[in-house]
Amino acid sequence: MYESFIRRIGKSFFSIFAVFCVLAAASSAFAQTTGNLQGVVRDQNGAVVSGAAVKVTNTQTGIVREATTNEDGLYRVVNLLPGLVYKVEVNATGFTNRIIENVAIRLATENSVDVELGVQGAGGEVTITGESPLINSTQNQLSTSYSQKQLTQLPYNGGSIDNLALLTPGVLTPGDADFTNGVGISANGNRGRSNNFQLDGQDNNDNSVAGPALSITNTQAICDYQVTTNNPSAEFGRNAGAQVNAVTCPGTNNLHGSLFEYFQNNRLNSRNNIEKQAGAAYNFLASNGFSQLRGLANRGGQNIFSANRFGGSLGGPIKKNRAFFFATFQADIQNGESDTANLGSGGLTFTPQSVRIAQSLGFPGATSILGNTNVGGGPAFANVPGTFYVVPPTQDTNGDGVVDSFLNPGGAFTNSLFVCSTNPGFTGTVANPCPPANLIALQTGEAIRISGNNQRGYQFITKEDFNITDKDTLNVRYIYDNTKFPNTPAVGGFLAGSFFDVPSKNNNLGVTYTRLISSTFTNEARFNFSRLDVKFGDPDGTLPAPGISFSGQRDVAGNFNSLGFGTANNLPQSRKVDVYQQQD
Repeated sequence: MYESFIRRIGKSFFSIFAVFCVLAAASSAFAQTTGNLQGVVRDQNGAVVSGAAVKVTNTQTGIVREATTNEDGLYRVVNLLPGLVYKVEVNATGFTNRIIENVAIRLATENSVDVELGVQGAGGEVTITGESPLINSTQNQLSTSYSQKQLTQLPYNGGSIDNLALLTPGVLTPGDADFTNGVGISANGNRGRSNNFQLDGQDNNDNSVAGPALSITNTQAICDYQVTTNNPSAEFGRNAGAQVNAVTCPGTNNLHGSLFEYFQNNRLNSRNNIEKQAGAAYNFLASNGFSQLRGLANRGGQNIFSANRFGGSLGGPIKKNRAFFFATFQADIQNGESDTANLGSGGLTFTPQSVRIAQSLGFPGATSILGNTNVGGGPAFANVPGTFYVVPPTQDTNGDGVVDSFLNPGGAFTNSLFVCSTNPGFTGTVANPCPPANLIALQTGEAIRISGNNQRGYQFITKEDFNITDKDTLNVRYIYDNTKFPNTPAVGGFLAGSFFDVPSKNNNLGVTYTRLISSTFTNEARFNFSRLDVKFGDPDGTLPAPGISFSGQRDVAGNFNSLGFGTANNLPQSRKVDVYQQQD
């Protein structure tokens, strides 16, 4: 039954092979997902050996590639999957057989293994262990490759595996703490938007904001990861910056799997200087009349959170040496809350009590603007997620970065505006002023907001490989990524209450068919479909209010300025991007 299935696959792909070639005739060059092996066979005196038989075997899948040395003793075998899984056997008439095990094949690299044969009769078969050369003597590109062992053991602070690019010589980040969707790195001084991202040889660039369209966070799924920073091969192209190429793991003849979990929370992390300053500021307020902030003071300025990353992988044979599967799943669960404040900044916000006064007096705009609780992302005192406090203006008297006293005597709020209780909209004139007894102060202070910080992420990756014949292979890979960031604050809008949900889904399907024409010539046809669906403001979740500005506050110097509420007028927004690629 299986053999019949394989034959049907083979016939189908042979029949559409020409179609692939025609469709891809106008396609651009595409990045490699394999590596090549070459070398020179010599005898003990250094003379080249022509006509030697070279057999290269992938010890994990049983795939065999054969070649014969030419008159210069040179052999070359192409289209080898990356990894330390190859055995090279060389034999020639009149010489002892030579076996080199654990030969390293690196991604998109002309790997080199030279072989020296001894005279037959001088000894039996010789077996040695291969070693990766420190210098690539066959290519002039400057690149760094990371194996799966390195991917799973090197620290990269979670998030996308593309953070590992920062470990590559010549790659740095312009002050950002992490990869920031791929635009936060610079390779040899190039712009952050000049990087090119490939996944299994297919384009993985986000054409809207740069960086990778699909970020891989599961290190179990990637078997080889390469960052080329200078003089990349012609098949890359597109951008002048770093060429980042990742290849997903295949199945093998060995049934294998893994389970993993990473956990961290605020109790396991030490406080940084910013958190220490915030803790001292909250402690000052809690000790001077604002006991409701004691909880913030007790945690020393740290945001409460717990983060779990867990999952597993399973791979093995469907039929030995013929068909294989690999699948991996990862979940990211984070729960917690975060806080922010503008203590000592001079920026003032109306107190909730003053808003209620303005509303009760029918102050123009107070009800429709200041007290809008119908949608999230409204004014600071609207009913948005989290807890909101307004405290009297503070100051730092000794210059240590920690507020330690109130700006106004007795810790009073600032009287920023006055309204006339008998006619709230009355502005007054010299001839007809509002009676002093009817003036009511609207007070302002500095703001503190505490809000939940909960995130969810799920990523599933599977790959199936079929050796249809000794010369034909088929690879199918599918990735599903689903992330949810509920109640996310807009940039600069945390205090103002600008919150919205950011759900994102990504589906990616790739199919590769490879035909081995000779030991030095192969044809590879690829098809890839990806769909990115991301929303900044989920229509089924919390909706941000439009951006509004209320010019009714003063800073500590007495200058009038505006307090912005809601979010930018270009939000909410969404993107659904479908990308089809065919190459040959």
